Formats: sequence, C-alpha cells, structure tokens
Amino acid sequence: MKMNWSVKISGMTIGVILIAGIFMTSPAWGANKIIGPKQCSDSNCHKNVFDKLLFHPHETFFNEKYEKEGTKIAEKMNVKDHFEDQKCIKCHGVEVASTYPKVTEEEKGLFGIICETCHNPAEDWVELHDKKGKVPEAVQKGMRDTRNFYAWSKDCFSCHRGAKEEYFKAGHRLGEKFDLVQYSQGDFKHWVWSKEDKASGNLEDKLKIKTGKIWVAGEAFQVLFSTMRISEASGKGEYSEKNLDLLKKALANLQNVVKAIPAGNLDKLIAAALKVNADPGSAKGVLEEIKTLTQAYVNEIDASPLPSAKFASFPIPVESSYMRNKK
Repeated sequence: MKMNWSVKISGMTIGVILIAGIFMTSPAWGANKIIGPKQCSDSNCHKNVFDKLLFHPHETFFNEKYEKEGTKIAEKMNVKDHFEDQKCIKCHGVEVASTYPKVTEEEKGLFGIICETCHNPAEDWVELHDKKGKVPEAVQKGMRDTRNFYAWSKDCFSCHRGAKEEYFKAGHRLGEKFDLVQYSQGDFKHWVWSKEDKASGNLEDKLKIKTGKIWVAGEAFQVLFSTMRISEASGKGEYSEKNLDLLKKALANLQNVVKAIPAGNLDKLIAAALKVNADPGSAKGVLEEIKTLTQAYVNEIDASPLPSAKFASFPIPVESSYMRNKK
C-alpha cells in the first residue's frame, strides 16, 4: 500500500520526524493499534509536546533535505521503496492504520516517529492512562512507562546507533555525532520536575546532576552499542574499525568517570570493553557480559545520590549545543 509521507491534520502538514526509540511489537499491542499523534494533541496534557514535535529537527529526515541521500542509500541496498520497507521504517516512520473510532481516514497514513513509538501503540490504554491511579492498569494494557532511565536511554541508541554494516556500506551514517544529552535535553524533552523537587528548590543544581547522569549513561551505552555493531560485522574492516573508534572514545571518557565516581560495575564494564578490537569475534566474546554490566551500571548511577560537583570535570555538552526546534 502506497501512502503519503506527509499527513495533513487540522490544516497542518506533518513531515517525517526521527527520534530515538522504537516501539515494542507483540500480538498484545501490534502496529495496527497505533492511533496517531492527533489523539494525543487533543489532550490538554500533551498539546504543548505535539506543537513542539511539529518543528523538531528530526522532522526533516525524509523531506527535501535528506530525500536524495535516502534514495541513494535505498538503491544501494536494493530497497524498492524506502517509504515502505521495514529496514527503513522501523526507525524512520510509523503507519497509522488503527480501527480506533476517533481516527479519521484523513489521519491515517505514514508518520514519522510519534508518541506511540516510545510509549507503545495506544488503542488499548489511551482512555486509561490520564485517569488518576490508572497508570499501572494502562501499563498492563500495553503502555510502556518510559520513566525508567535505562529503558529510554537504550531506546535512543537502538535507532541512533542502529546502522548495520549493510546500511553503512550503502552510505548510511553510524550515528557518530549522537550524544544522549544533546539529543534528549533540547526543545523536545517533556519531563517536568516533581512537586517534591520544586518544593525543595536547587533546581539548577539538580539539573546539573540530571544531565551529568544522562551523559555518563550515554557513554556506557556507547560502549555497549559499539560492541554490538562490531560483533555483527562480517569481518575486520572499515565498519568494525569505525565502531571501534567510537568505543575507544567512550572508554576514555568512562576511565575518567571511574576516577571521579568509583563504581564496581563500571570497573568491570571498562575491563570487559578493553578486550574488544576490530575483530568481530572479540566483541562476540564479551557482548553478553557488557550488556549485563551496562544495565547494572546505568541503574546504579541513576540511583546514586551524587553532588553536582562530581560531574564538573566531564565534557558534558553545554545547553547551546542541544537539539532545537526549527521555527
């Protein structure tokens, strides 16, 4: 089925957007349960997020700016239509084809990455999740609770560092410039301080701690995903070498982190990653260990009551470098 890459809603045109994350699919909440962003924008709670999403930089991915590049990559990969092939769409688009009564025919079609990409197809839980005390029930119905630090960070890397060797050889980028702070804390972020945080004050200091932890977690995930990509390589070559460069850069940062913030899981993660070279076999040998240690360490750093001064010496991106909406 051929669909328009842009979908008009209420007089506005939504182009393709790319953001980190990919929804979980299963018989319980498959893609046919996607209801589209219009249903979220109608909510008083989410309209502001929706309005920002319309102008997010990722919105440009498959439009005029990148259309020529995307077409060339698709041709080299023997993809007949990159607007429909799952190799492309799994990170770059979402099809709305739901039977949810509030979805009109005009609202169906191919979107970019939307709320449901990260929170899961919403048909079964959208009527529940905003009612007091009903979030646990909504989660049981299929809503993904993205407040889990490890889970949402991993989602970001799954697409932004998800380029397989086949894609790379066709000209796809590896995600070399991806930084978890820059991409998650710009205009698109939609977290808010809790009442307890607001009441206790020091929000500027707390923000430094928050972004510090996000950056440290991002370096740990860079180690994990670089190892994964090397393990998938067909052999030692340009693809594995470039991923090894990204691994070494993250390792150097983490070696500085462990000096300032000692952690057993991080020591073990660094030791395991130092065994990796450009040979895929070296990565395969430690991949499962690195997966386990990354999760343990990210959960550990998330729970640690650290002062902001602990993060002061790290090369954490400044706010002026964050991803911004195009006005």
